[in-house]
Amino acid sequence: MKLLILIRGVPGSGKSTLAEHIAYSHCYPEEHGIFNVKVYEADMFFMEDHKWGNKYTYDKSKIQMAHYWCQEQTENAMKKGIETIIVSNTFTKIWMMERYYWLAATHNYNVQEIICKGNFQNIHGCPQSSIDRMKKEFEYV
Repeated sequence: MKLLILIRGVPGSGKSTLAEHIAYSHCYPEEHGIFNVKVYEADMFFMEDHKWGNKYTYDKSKIQMAHYWCQEQTENAMKKGIETIIVSNTFTKIWMMERYYWLAATHNYNVQEIICKGNFQNIHGCPQSSIDRMKKEFEYV
């Protein structure tokens, strides 16, 4: 069964951590030892490689490109037949997930939606006022 897991929540709610835990629990070697699970987040678009490791450099003017990149990575993984794909983004509005539901239907993936409501440290420096606004505007199905 091919599965697309959409993880939603405001910054600091535990989305990335949950995605990592789910990915680890879904890892199973294929015949060549390749793991058949992928995790994507729009934040990955803002990661830069440096000789001391990855550095997160957010640029608000590129957020739309980051989301297109995330959708493209998801579609490419579906075309490759990756069994489990996890997309972890804020998805505060229901319409923000429409493209992923369309991709799932097109490529015969079941969709599981998870909403995170934790209150953890926001590692990307999103202002608390923005997080409070997102919480207030968050749409539920």
